[in-house]
Amino acid sequence: MDLVADVDDDFVAQHGFERGRMILGSQAAALAVTAELPAARQVAGGSAANTAVGVAALGGTAAFLGRCASDAMGRGFRDSLEIAGVAHPIDFGPPDPPTGRSIILVTPDHERSMMTFPGAAATLAAHHLDPAHVTGGAIVFIEGYLFYSDDTARAAATAAGRAAAHNCTVALSLSDPN
Repeated sequence: MDLVADVDDDFVAQHGFERGRMILGSQAAALAVTAELPAARQVAGGSAANTAVGVAALGGTAAFLGRCASDAMGRGFRDSLEIAGVAHPIDFGPPDPPTGRSIILVTPDHERSMMTFPGAAATLAAHHLDPAHVTGGAIVFIEGYLFYSDDTARAAATAAGRAAAHNCTVALSLSDPN
């Protein structure tokens, strides 16, 4: 889930963000900043979700396969995808770890500084993937951040293998925190 808040430069510095960059944050840091955010807007985000929303907005059919916690933010993520016209066979895990988030601080000069906490998304495993959604489309888009942990890397490799076996194109986002 993207949490977008308009803040001043002091808020960015006080919470350990690197101005204009993305940092990976711990669960404790992400929850602490989330609790102090002024009037944050919430919308399903992340490059894979954003890509699916873009496909749907252009008239295509898209699904998002991922993992959220069974918490309010996870349900909000699902609802945001539904509003955008994206199918969402999301696997809801236990409430801990919580649904991941990217906290996006926007200063008056429109500079974005981000802290990303993967949360429940980092617990995605191959058995969470619905084979019909992996093999039922023309393209399977895999987010490169999945390769940051062994379990999510195996899930990505499983999805790619299933897609290739069904003549689906596999697209890979080569992600970097910065």
